[in-house]
Amino acid sequence: PQVPAGHPAPAQPQVHLDGRALRRANEVTQDVAGGPPQRLRAAAVKDDSPTKQWTIFDGPVDTLWIESLNTVLDDSKTLCLPNRKRIKLTPTCTFMFEVENLDVASPATVSRCGMVYVDACEMPWRAYVRSWLDKTMRGPLGEEGVDLLWEAFDKYIDPCQAALAAMREDMRAAPMNRVKSTCRLLQSLLRTERGFVNPLPALRATIAAAAAAGANPQPGAANPQEQLRLAQDGLRQTLMLSFVFALVWGMGGALHAGAREAFDSWVKDTIEGVLVPSVGLAYDYMVDFAAHKLVPWQAPEF
Repeated sequence: PQVPAGHPAPAQPQVHLDGRALRRANEVTQDVAGGPPQRLRAAAVKDDSPTKQWTIFDGPVDTLWIESLNTVLDDSKTLCLPNRKRIKLTPTCTFMFEVENLDVASPATVSRCGMVYVDACEMPWRAYVRSWLDKTMRGPLGEEGVDLLWEAFDKYIDPCQAALAAMREDMRAAPMNRVKSTCRLLQSLLRTERGFVNPLPALRATIAAAAAAGANPQPGAANPQEQLRLAQDGLRQTLMLSFVFALVWGMGGALHAGAREAFDSWVKDTIEGVLVPSVGLAYDYMVDFAAHKLVPWQAPEF
């Protein structure tokens, strides 16, 4: 039978003082303080719908908490708490561990889990960006905006990664993490609260309404196709400015101060269609959506 889409519930097990991911029991009174993962499980068990309930442990595995999960990972799927209480998980409850390695996991833990190893080369950045654009940015940007950003990523990310490989970073970043940082910066930047506006939907609606009403263009006004072309050019310019800003900080944000000049030169020599001011470094500028250009950073007036 088809299983309805599930509800993911991420949990970071190492946020607890004693390192335990479940409940913490007082050794004297046996009183138990519930941790976030346990509360997530309790809520999932109470849900009697057929929807899958996923608890995703996103953090390194260590022996302080993973061993306490051995009973729930058995076929019995019973969560044993420090105060000897037990919670029987429903068939729709599932644990998932997203970890970098299993260096400290015991054979008992490994034997209870189904391991899926994903090599970095099998998870190309293009798959991540394509998914991010389709799921997150298609609404605010529309088809044209998504295509424009995809062209920019496809054209510049690989050369940028190659250039960064020869530069010194204060903390070496993984190639995929650089791309994710660039995407997140773009997502936070291309919002109406930041001043970004996609003019195409409103303009198309206005043109369609005028055509349906049989209205003639105003004397001296640009024809609808010309208006649409100008709006598309403006959107392209805005997205490229935002892309350059996100590229500088997402890809080159971890660079050592001595390597930033080299990266600045690469950006100015390589990126086409965007005027990055020659005065100072690209790091010194931010996007001004109203002026459609990069302007120097300025402290806000309070």
